[in-house]
Amino acid sequence: MAEKFKGVRTTRDGRRVHLADFVAAFMPTGYMLSVAKDLEEATGLSLYHLTNLALSLHEFQYNDPRCSIFTVSCR
Repeated sequence: MAEKFKGVRTTRDGRRVHLADFVAAFMPTGYMLSVAKDLEEATGLSLYHLTNLALSLHEFQYNDPRCSIFTVSCR
């Protein structure tokens, strides 16, 4: 991962860490598909499509279609 995620990231408390270490420790959703693709290539497991499905389900659940601006209470 260090070859792919080069650079430095500053944490909330001001510490500077390697981007690869940050991604491995916190796994931001914006990096999940890229990491899944790399792991899929390394292991041969179908991780990219499963990760994409999981992210799509999470987005669908987060943006609950039953909730809208017209809904007074949702959840």
